[in-house]
Amino acid sequence: MINYNIQNISKIYKNDNSESLTVFSNLSLNLTSNQIISIVGSSGVGKSTLLHIIGSIDTPSSGYLTYKDDNTELNLLDCKDSELNEFRNTKLGFIFQFHHLLPEFSALENILMPAMIANKKRKNIESKAIELLKFVGIANRANHKPKKMSGGEQQRVAIARAIMNDPKILIADEPTGNLDSRNSDLISELFININKEFGTTILTATHSKEFAAIAPIKYEMRPNELVRLN
Repeated sequence: MINYNIQNISKIYKNDNSESLTVFSNLSLNLTSNQIISIVGSSGVGKSTLLHIIGSIDTPSSGYLTYKDDNTELNLLDCKDSELNEFRNTKLGFIFQFHHLLPEFSALENILMPAMIANKKRKNIESKAIELLKFVGIANRANHKPKKMSGGEQQRVAIARAIMNDPKILIADEPTGNLDSRNSDLISELFININKEFGTTILTATHSKEFAAIAPIKYEMRPNELVRLN
C-alpha cells in the first residue's frame, strides 16, 4: 500500500533581476495504490513542472512531499541526493514524450539499465527484461538499437525500461505526444495492462482526450488550480 501526499506545493522562478514568475501555487494531490490518474490542461499551465516535482526531478518553492509504503517513509524535501536517487530508481518509473533511449545500446540493454544502476547483476535480471519485451509486444526487437526501431517500438522499449524495477508509481508526461493514432491506442492499452498486471499506480499528463480517457480519475490543471473532473 502506498500513500504519496503532495500538499500545497508552489513553483516560482526568479530571474537575475529578482523578478518572479509563478508557475502555480498551493496545488495538492494524493496518490495511493493501483490508481490511474490523468491530468489535462492547456500548454504552459505547468503540467510537466508538476510531474517533475512529484518525480523528485525538480523541487517546489514551497509545500510538502511525503511518501510512504510498507517499508519506506520519506519526507522528500528533507532527503539527501543519494536518498532521492534511490527513491527515483526503486519507487518510480518515468516515461516522457521522447523516449530518451541510449542510442548505442540495444532494446534489451536499455531495459536492463535501471536494474544495473541498482547494482543488480545482468545474469540475474536478463530473463525479466526479456519477459518485459514480450509484455510490451516487441520480443523480436531485443537486439535492435533505437535507430532501427519505429517511434512506437521505441516508446514501448521506454515503457519496459520504466517498469524494470517494479516501480510503485509510473509517471508519464505526454507519452503518446509523438505517436500516430494507432500507436497511441497500443500505448493506452499497454498502460491499462500495466495497472492490471502489476498494480502500478499511473500518473499521466496529456493533451490527448483519448489517452486521458483510460484514467478513472481525471484532473484539469488550470492557472493555480488542479480541479478534479469526476
